[in-house]
Parts: sequence; C-alpha cells; structure tokens
Amino acid sequence: MKILVVTPFYKPSHVYGGPTRSVPGLCEGLARLGCEVEVMTTNANGEYKLDVETGRPIEKDGVPVTYFDQFMIWDQFFWSSALKEACRERVREFDVVYIYGVWSYPAVAAGAVCRQKEVPYIVSPRSSLMKWPLRRSWFRKQVYLRLLGNRYLRNAWAMHYTTAVEKKESEQLGFDASGFVVPNCMDFSEFETLPKGGRFRDRYGISADSPLVLFLGRIEPRKGLEFSLRALARVKEDVPDAHFAIAGPGEKDEYVNQLQELAMDLGIDEATTFTGYVDSTERLEALVDANLFILTSHTENFAMAAVEAMASGTPVLLSEEVGVAENADLARAGISVPLEDDAITEALRKLLTSPPLQEKLGSNGPSHVRSSYRPEKVAEKMIQAIQRRRE
Repeated sequence: MKILVVTPFYKPSHVYGGPTRSVPGLCEGLARLGCEVEVMTTNANGEYKLDVETGRPIEKDGVPVTYFDQFMIWDQFFWSSALKEACRERVREFDVVYIYGVWSYPAVAAGAVCRQKEVPYIVSPRSSLMKWPLRRSWFRKQVYLRLLGNRYLRNAWAMHYTTAVEKKESEQLGFDASGFVVPNCMDFSEFETLPKGGRFRDRYGISADSPLVLFLGRIEPRKGLEFSLRALARVKEDVPDAHFAIAGPGEKDEYVNQLQELAMDLGIDEATTFTGYVDSTERLEALVDANLFILTSHTENFAMAAVEAMASGTPVLLSEEVGVAENADLARAGISVPLEDDAITEALRKLLTSPPLQEKLGSNGPSHVRSSYRPEKVAEKMIQAIQRRRE
C-alpha cells in the first residue's frame, strides 16, 4: 500500500508537542510493515524555521520526508504553495493520502488536490473538532469552515480519531465521512534507558524529599491547570512539602501570568515552578523525577505526555475528558476522575499520601503502554482500518 502523509510540521519540530512524535511513529511503523510511506510537510518550527534542506526527500528513520518552505498566516496556518504544487504533481502515485489537521493550509490544500485528482484522503483532526477547541476563536473558525473546512471535511474518504472520546465529540458536527478509532503510537527507544534521577530537581532547586507533581505539555486554557493548582493548595494541608512543576511552553503569556497569579493567591507560588519549554532530554528527566503526572484537561483527544509518563513508570492522575484516561484507569496505571475540584483533590491526596500506591500504579505503566501503543501494533490497526474501508 502506498500512503502519502501530509502534515504541517514534522520532527524534529518538537515545539508542537505530541503530534511531532506520534505522526512520525505511525509513519515509521507503517514502513516497517511494508507500506510505501512518504511525508510532505513544512519547515515550521515555532518562531523559527527548521534548518533543513527544502524541496527534496530526506530520509528520516526509514521514511522519505520532504520539507517545504512556509510562512505563517494567523496561528499555525503555514502557507506553502510549493507543498500544494508537489501534491498536485504526485498525489496520483498513492493509494490513499493521510492528512493531519484541519486549521492549516497544508491540510486544506492537500484535500483540495485529492478531490481534484479523485484520490481518497483520510483526515486526522487530532482534537480540532472537539467542543473546547471549537469554542476558541469561534467566529474565525466558523468563517473558515464555511469557506474551506466544510468541503474539506465532508469529502474526506474517512476520519481517523485517536480515541473514542475524540470520535464521540467530533461527530457532533455531523460530517458524513466514516470515522474509525486507532490510537496514537509512540517511539519507546528513548525510554529503554532512562536518565539518572535528581537532575530535573537539581536544575530547579526542588528538594529530593518533596513529593513532585508534574504537568508536562503546552500551557493553554483547555489544559485546566486551574483545577490542578487548586487541588494542590488543598492537599498541602496533608502534604506540606508537595511541589508542582509546570513544564512546557505557554501558548499565550497572558494565560501563564494568570496561572502564576492564581498560585500566588492560593499561597503556593513558592511550591510551584514554571519551567518554560523543556527539550527532549529535560522532558525525560522531569518524568523520572516526578512522583505523579497530572492532567486535568477540559478536553484532550489523546494526551501523549500521559502515555510517556506511564512509559517512564510514573503514575498518572487524569480528568475523564482526557482520551487515554479510561484505559490508564483500567490498566491500573493511574486514576481517572471527573473534572471537579473535590474529585481531583481527593485523588491527589490519596496518591501523594501513599507512596506504595504510587509505586504500584507506576509499575503497571510501562507494560500497559507497550502493549497498547507500539508503532507496529498501531500501524497494523491503521492498515486494517483502511482495508475495511476499501471493502
């Protein structure tokens, strides 16, 4: 099977978080199973551009990847006429085109070319059509859907959702394309040899004896960090030396400032560390040093950071709105709770006051994620889903 993957960004552009690990993992898994996979993407890398040659294929871990120059219009729109022209020239060489995203130029451009050339395409929205993201910039997104998005989505050959939570929420819009669920995958190679403990704590002056709660990811309103901060403030009555590390870039400095002010109002500003962006090495060091990973999102189609925490042997506390929460709970690798202050506080207190419970849940994590999210296993599910759709 020949598959073209079109995505607005690709590794090593890790500033965009989980998708720059999960999408390459899927591509590499498909290639190892015998699929002919190629990637077309841009050199987007946050405020800068990737230092890569553009316009010709570059081998990336067994997958030919072509980066095209782009310039940003609005937020992550990534205009690239060269990418669209390359799609127009080559799209008929492939059996199916897999397109990541909804709100970017590479996505709608590739979709338009596929319709013109009558090549089936799969859209992977990755939370874009869920309730919370749709509410943000609502008017602009409604205009976008009317002008470009509706046609792109309604003519998709299939929709790929990463969890049942995402599928259920996204189908509220009523698009006719058939949807299937295949989870994200992750590359476990960097988790085979984890870094020595204590480095993250030393870097930020966090005591080795302090129970460390970690948030890791892009800091944005849908992550619900207010719930985590309020829960920690209440739990410190029982665990006075608990510390909260919030690691990741802020989507808007205004929101980060609001969280810092909330921590101060709650009296936990000295027990809360905002690290900013962490690179791949520091990310692993943070996961190793944490006693608990927490994610109290309003909505989350998957949550790669939670899967990485489990792979590191760190227990997770997740709101039910997080895509992987139910599976983590069933695997006894973490605790899933309603997005309510009392429920989150109770679960956080239960975990921080019981090191044996932390150890038990943490020990279940690695085997759970390896059995569920290995690239080859996920790629096999993707191939099966495509073949069922073709029957």
